[in-house]
Amino acid sequence: MAALDLRQLLTRLSTSDPVPGGGSAAALAGAMGASLVSMVAALTVGRAEYAEADALARQ
Repeated sequence: MAALDLRQLLTRLSTSDPVPGGGSAAALAGAMGASLVSMVAALTVGRAEYAEADALARQ
């Protein structure tokens, strides 16, 4: 399943096939959420307006 591109994965999720299923969709959504948190932290580090949160963002 890791070899599927996003379009293929979405197409397969829309069928009645049991795999990929809800667990795969939830894992993908979680990974995307974690990536967005990482992006926000990277955009926050070193900016003066977020100096209070700098140490936390670097973790």
